[in-house]
Amino acid sequence: MALRPDGVRPPEELWGLETDYLMEVVDAYLPPRDATAWDFGCGPGRLAKPLIERKNWSVLGVDISPIIAAFATEYVKSEQFLVCNPNTFDQLLRFGVRADFALAIWVLQHSPRLNEDIRHRKDKGRAEAGRPASRAERLPQVRADARARVDRRRH
Repeated sequence: MALRPDGVRPPEELWGLETDYLMEVVDAYLPPRDATAWDFGCGPGRLAKPLIERKNWSVLGVDISPIIAAFATEYVKSEQFLVCNPNTFDQLLRFGVRADFALAIWVLQHSPRLNEDIRHRKDKGRAEAGRPASRAERLPQVRADARARVDRRRH
């Protein structure tokens, strides 16, 4: 169980709410389709799966836990998803693997060299970070931003 300002909710309920919220943020600020992304601290693949299914992204998940990595592979079940540990990720960087975006959702505290990892993005490391003071306050603006972006693409 997790304690939230609005009470206690089971993890499954929070997972659904938070995943929907994060996908709205992705929809508002990241490419609509066919991008590549690194998902640092991918856990069970809860963001990789909808990114692949809804947006046709290719996702390289990075997680330190081999048990969670195995679960993520089973949960996501896509040829567009690969998960590895940080040491393998370092080797992939040496081989020249690059991505359009790097996601690190609620895991920045686990990355002692985040700046170094971000520099390996295709755009040479432009990064944005932020945490809204209140998700409930921020979500209407995210939705409005997303609608405005969709409207601009249509015209």
